[in-house]
Amino acid sequence: MKKQSALGPEFYDRSYYLRSLPGLEHLNNPEVIDSAAAETARFGRIKSGDRILDFGCGRGSLAIALAKKGSSVLGVDFSRDAIDFAQEYRKRFADEIQKRAEFQLMTMEELDWKGEFDVIVVNQVYEHLHDWELEILIPKFRRALKATGRLVISTPNL
Repeated sequence: MKKQSALGPEFYDRSYYLRSLPGLEHLNNPEVIDSAAAETARFGRIKSGDRILDFGCGRGSLAIALAKKGSSVLGVDFSRDAIDFAQEYRKRFADEIQKRAEFQLMTMEELDWKGEFDVIVVNQVYEHLHDWELEILIPKFRRALKATGRLVISTPNL
């Protein structure tokens, strides 16, 4: 069986984040909270002070919502446009929130942490990944989590 090609960052461009992806209300009004934040926090038992990796952070709305709850969040994405959106969005918030939310351009191959995160969230990204990509990512997530860490995966549909 032939390995399917991954969708590249060129697919997830500015147009994708403006036209294809729902949730622009978060960008237009910083007071609107990402609806996934409450469920993610509940399932991940996320609390203030937790160190969180938001893998495939997109425009950054979930990372900011978790930072507002007192977590320290690193949002990573392989799309330059996603990181640009997230960096711009971050600037709309108070310094204390900006200090708790960081965004980095990063591919899955570059993920290389050991025991650093209390929670890793994969919010509406899993369904974009091929099995071979998950075979690379899941062990990397496991290494990146603390011994008591949790992985929270959410998808928009089954």
